[in-house]
Amino acid sequence: MLTDVFEMEGWDTDYLGANVPNGSVIEAIEWHQGDVVGHVSYRNIWQD
Repeated sequence: MLTDVFEMEGWDTDYLGANVPNGSVIEAIEWHQGDVVGHVSYRNIWQD
């Protein structure tokens, strides 16, 4: 959903998805040559 917000504001975004290995993140950064890299993490604290 955050990707959608950025796109509505005119940004070009690439969503990598959940559980992406660190090496794949580095490859994506190198491949896309982006100006900004963002990371959002969520954990449900109410779930056991």
